Amino acid sequence: MSLHSGLNFLPQRNRLRLLQAGALSAVLMAVVMAGAVLRSSGGQTASLSDTLATPSVSTSTSEHISARPKAISENAAVSVALGKESDTAKYYERETGKAFSVNLKTLKTDVLSDTRLPGFIRSYWLPYSNKVVSEFQDPGGISYRAFDYQTKATTTIGSDIIALAVSPDGRQIAYMKPMEDASALFISDSDGSNPRTLITTRAQEVRLNWPVKDTLSMASRRPDRTGTDLSIIDLDGTLTIMMSNRENLEYVWSPDGTHLLYSYFTPEQGVSLWYREAGSRLDVPLGLATSARKCAWHDNTMTITCGVPAKNSLGRDVPADRSATVDDIATLDMSTGEQSRLYGGTGATLIGVIEPLVSSSGNYFVFTNLFDQRLYLFPL
Repeated sequence: MSLHSGLNFLPQRNRLRLLQAGALSAVLMAVVMAGAVLRSSGGQTASLSDTLATPSVSTSTSEHISARPKAISENAAVSVALGKESDTAKYYERETGKAFSVNLKTLKTDVLSDTRLPGFIRSYWLPYSNKVVSEFQDPGGISYRAFDYQTKATTTIGSDIIALAVSPDGRQIAYMKPMEDASALFISDSDGSNPRTLITTRAQEVRLNWPVKDTLSMASRRPDRTGTDLSIIDLDGTLTIMMSNRENLEYVWSPDGTHLLYSYFTPEQGVSLWYREAGSRLDVPLGLATSARKCAWHDNTMTITCGVPAKNSLGRDVPADRSATVDDIATLDMSTGEQSRLYGGTGATLIGVIEPLVSSSGNYFVFTNLFDQRLYLFPL
């Protein structure tokens, strides 16, 4: 079948890049350090500012409610990717596997492929190319295939893959496969060729990301299922635990991979949003009671836009892959501490934010709506 479809943990060659990024966060750190206190775990926590210490975005410093979210796909969408240099979005139709591209400014939609894909689950778009890696439910189980839109070539990568991530340049993939009594993490070319084993691990329920060229991250469930660990893996196979035993841990790396936005649940605070600079052990509370999976970084890396529960119903029973809440939309500039509520989720259009993204221009917040699974656009 044709498929159309902390600095210490980074290698030496990446440290100069992070030193440059440190200049970007200098303003943030200056605000933070005055209120920093030691955490019981040995790390540090800091109050960003009185403005950011508000319990929810509903009491933020300003409101600019002048627009409404608009559906930009006719049917349920999955595997959304935004253009690197243009305000466009690519996505797949969930039920059919057909692929589309939409101009976020004009809302003109083009068909990338009209081919129906039996068993289609999702795709991973490879940056800076016309290639994808797609996941299918076949009669014999889950399989992964690479497809090149330009050459129309299809390559089978393999089956029984339990997690996958794409390198920042789109030239390689990392994937986890179960072995007899453990799992192995492999790295290969984007079409699955030239694989090599990076590490073997007993980690369970793994989630992979590839934030910077020479470093992967791996979230894994603890064997006793009490929480999640987040680890950093260098391409030489060195593994370092970045944080451990966080309940309902969710996280999003900044576009350049030097900043981490994350959330987790505690009985005392519920779900809360935090910030950490790569290589640092300083945890900064951001004062938004929402999941990191509802947030997206702007390209300047110091601004985020999030879906924030209109009524904070996030907690220990929320599934790991989505947050079932009615959401407001809010933005936070971490360099100034300014919050703005942009949209009230109890308005005419009911939204629950899933897998959000911000366009490269910073003009559009794009997300899948929990309630109808369609793709939505909100102008910023």
